[in-house]
Amino acid sequence: QMMNTKRRFHKTDGRQCYHIIQSFKPDEITPELALEIAQAFAKEHLADYEVVIGVHVDKEHIHAHMIFNSVNQVTGRKYHSNAKSYYQQIRTISDKLCRE
Repeated sequence: QMMNTKRRFHKTDGRQCYHIIQSFKPDEITPELALEIAQAFAKEHLADYEVVIGVHVDKEHIHAHMIFNSVNQVTGRKYHSNAKSYYQQIRTISDKLCRE
């Protein structure tokens, strides 16, 4: 599905996807709540990007992984991220949703 989006917009080169990980302390959260937070993040920050979310426990820590297409399925624009946008957007939104 993600590759079909890339082909539709003729953007099959370069970065294929991005990977964001939310990590939680032992006993801080349930896997179900981690999934809800990841879904809320995807809805708020990744609207119109195809996203696959996986939640697992690794050494007592719960992790939510979000893999998302580098190409927006509506506009065809490529997602771009750097250290500045990570702290100003991605981490800020993730932290806000976790606090809520």
